[in-house]
Amino acid sequence: MVAPSGRRIVGGTVNRFHGTIGGLVATLLTASILVGCSTSALGGSKNVTLKLSGSGSADVTYGVDGKISQLSSVSLPWSKQVGPGTIFSVTGQLKGSGTITCSIVDSGGKATATATSSGQYVIASC
Repeated sequence: MVAPSGRRIVGGTVNRFHGTIGGLVATLLTASILVGCSTSALGGSKNVTLKLSGSGSADVTYGVDGKISQLSSVSLPWSKQVGPGTIFSVTGQLKGSGTITCSIVDSGGKATATATSSGQYVIASC
């Protein structure tokens, strides 16, 4: 379907992006939605610490056994002890430029999952 302006209509809305930042944000959001949160299964019910490190602030999404929580503009570094559970996830998106690292650490202090991303408005997902 084509709108009177000549733009293609997808799903009842005009499909358009303005500028590089708009396209970048849309791409990152689409990737997050399509991929979802990575998970770390530790076997059996466990308590873990979810961690994000870097500088500045980030939007945080974390989950335990499918129960998802979101926090906006959290100062880094950030950590939260969670559990008991069997599947854990943590994702952080920087609110500017820099490097962000996520990790899931078991009760023995061993990191069972880590990821690092650098750039503007980047996402690290464990």
